[in-house]
Amino acid sequence: MIPKLIAAIACALLLVVLGATGILKLKSGAKNNDYVKWRDKNSLKEKARQTKAEGKKAITLPGVWIDYPVSDVKLDTAFQNYSVVVAEVVTSKSYPVNNDGVTTWYKFRVLDQLSEKFANYCHTCPEPEVPEDLSSINVDEFLLPTAGGTINVDGVEVTVDRGSEPVFESGKKYLLILSLAVSRVASLPARSAGIFRVDENEKLEAFDKSSPIQAELNRRFGGDLSKLKTHIKR
Repeated sequence: MIPKLIAAIACALLLVVLGATGILKLKSGAKNNDYVKWRDKNSLKEKARQTKAEGKKAITLPGVWIDYPVSDVKLDTAFQNYSVVVAEVVTSKSYPVNNDGVTTWYKFRVLDQLSEKFANYCHTCPEPEVPEDLSSINVDEFLLPTAGGTINVDGVEVTVDRGSEPVFESGKKYLLILSLAVSRVASLPARSAGIFRVDENEKLEAFDKSSPIQAELNRRFGGDLSKLKTHIKR
């Protein structure tokens, strides 16, 4: 009698567990389905379809705005820990990412290597996957991915706003503070504070005019690239 009672209790418990597991799976499945529906609804392809249905040929979508803290990295620290180069844009191209985003990749040619230090792209994340048509680069070149850009989706020009991300111009020279991986994929550890336009008179114009590095460059070298180079090569 007792074994039968134990067996009955065990069966009842098993049914409760199976029932609870089924409910959890249904809830999990519902959440997954909701996420898939959200992704489909907000995909670039769906946005392009809606735009075309409205008789339009272009649409601009909000990007991810990140409020980066002001970088307080000093020039001497930058030269010790990062690659600092004068470079120009060779080419740029935007690519879709994860169905609902866009990344613009720049290929730069190094004109002058002021400091070269190789570092991990990111200590907490994997290095971004390089587009196949950019995988072949020369030893004097590097790649820099930035968020946002414009691509063609089913005949519709879809632009994902670039927010605070920099936009580099072809034919222009830049002084850049980079975290450069051995693969030649770079990031900007000082963000916009590490970007300077170089004009025809070798003067440096900061992308972020409020950055401490800009003030340091003006104070120590008068914003002059040639004086900065002389200081480094001593």
